[in-house]
Amino acid sequence: MCDLFHSLAVAVAEHFGFIYRQDEEDGIMQYLKEVKEQIL
Repeated sequence: MCDLFHSLAVAVAEHFGFIYRQDEEDGIMQYLKEVKEQIL
């Protein structure tokens, strides 16, 4: 699911001339990983 989001987000950013902030995605992914570990 996250791979799909990444692919689409990069394509949309490129299409509209935006800069895709990979550092933000990395932070979100780390946060989601931590939340998942706490739940399980």
